[in-house]
Amino acid sequence: MEQLLSSGTFIILDEPFSGLDIGNIESVKRAFNLICSSHELNTILFSTHDIELAIELADSIHVIGYPSLVGGGHANYGTILKHFDLKEMGLAWSDEYNGDHKDLAKEIKTVMLAS
Repeated sequence: MEQLLSSGTFIILDEPFSGLDIGNIESVKRAFNLICSSHELNTILFSTHDIELAIELADSIHVIGYPSLVGGGHANYGTILKHFDLKEMGLAWSDEYNGDHKDLAKEIKTVMLAS
């Protein structure tokens, strides 16, 4: 886990689950919950390639990729392709990963594969 930046209320992490076994992933998930629940301003920004973990832990997901060009093909720069507000969707920090979460994972994969 690489910490990129932090302050008293936020931390930015790059791939915090990369290379971890299931026990350590659960420990990091508990730490995320503890940090976020200890103060209303505490914020964790993290990048991940694990769509299911992102859906399970995030309040908000921004999918980054290469935008489609009008004439076909893709731009040679990355940008935010789509934003998903999991709180608005009623999926944020849910106790159970259910069919709605699975549908969202499929939608995110579709957006990613199109870029």
